[in-house]
Amino acid sequence: MNKYDVEKRLCDELNIEYINLNLRTGPSYIFTEEEYQELKADYAKLFLQLENIDENN
Repeated sequence: MNKYDVEKRLCDELNIEYINLNLRTGPSYIFTEEEYQELKADYAKLFLQLENIDENN
């Protein structure tokens, strides 16, 4: 998957409106499924942490 495919898939699977990955990889970098799953897990954790911060304030 290229960067743009990863962005679209993250939006679809994490139910977010928009994400722009600034990974310094360039648009021609190809992500493996394993890399994608790791990235998705990291973003899911981040969104949960942000949600918890918002609820506590």
